[in-house]
Amino acid sequence: MRARPVSRRLAAWAAAAVVIATGTVMTSQGAGAAHRQTYVGVPYELAGTTGHVFYISGDATGLYPGATVNLPLTVTNPNSAAIQVNSLTVSLSATDHPACVPDATSLTTSDYAGPPFVVPGNNGQATVALPLTMPHGTGDACQDTTFTLTYGGTAVSVEGTPGTKTVTIGRYGQGNRSFHPGSRISIGVDVRLGSAAPYPVSIDVRNATVTMPIRCSNGSTPAGSPLTVAVPDQHVSIPLNSKRWSPATNGSVAAGYQVVVSAPNLCQGIGSGALRNAGRDVFTGTVDATDTPMFIKWHFAIPVGRGFADVDCSNPASNPDPGIRACRAGWSKRVDP
Repeated sequence: MRARPVSRRLAAWAAAAVVIATGTVMTSQGAGAAHRQTYVGVPYELAGTTGHVFYISGDATGLYPGATVNLPLTVTNPNSAAIQVNSLTVSLSATDHPACVPDATSLTTSDYAGPPFVVPGNNGQATVALPLTMPHGTGDACQDTTFTLTYGGTAVSVEGTPGTKTVTIGRYGQGNRSFHPGSRISIGVDVRLGSAAPYPVSIDVRNATVTMPIRCSNGSTPAGSPLTVAVPDQHVSIPLNSKRWSPATNGSVAAGYQVVVSAPNLCQGIGSGALRNAGRDVFTGTVDATDTPMFIKWHFAIPVGRGFADVDCSNPASNPDPGIRACRAGWSKRVDP
């Protein structure tokens, strides 16, 4: 290789790129598990291929000797059922410069071997990044070369039935609690599977709100009641073989609270100005799960209403594991969406 300044060498190699090659389509049945279809990954150029397949696409640029770049591979699932992708393979098959040999001396590829991930059906997608490395000793013959890669992979259908449903949980409460304006109200949501699954499952809780009827100290209902609190969207990944509640396993820890708000001054000028929550609180939200059945529950804590200091129960610094008494709150009934 001719000696040259590094800066010129980087510029000369920057045009090297990666594209996809076509592959062979195969379908088969999962050995020892006839109720679960086996799916084979093929390059996206074969989209429209019939059979139990999923599509893989992706490319990268910026290769030069000694460089490692990420190759983002997007998996598209055209099947109606969700799939669990167990492996993805990448192999170098050709170059557009005959003098640049398509082997590990020119470019080294990496496969994906886990952890498994779930891709929803009906053209759902997921992306993983794999490293591509051009060895330091790659010769000048590979400058401005396009490398052709072949993609493959394996997946199995996800047992159970993916689904989406709007749920309502309530009325729920913790007795007749009195608290002052500005008191912190911490709210959290928990989910788990109905039975442990031998593959990871994704559960999303979105567009959720909690409504809390408020009374003033004289028993009147103020304007602004019920108080409505928006709960941030939650994405929970349930590990394979897990039946534990997520993200929390008890009703005290910070992970069990995802949002905290300050009580508004709804009773200003009414009675003592204090607020009361009589326990007729309702949670509503939409649940998306890549496998069902599953369960969802919620809870809230108003430490001041129980005689404790004003604590943000969602903050691990003020509510360290395993959770303080002020943040101890029972869960609502669990609901199977």
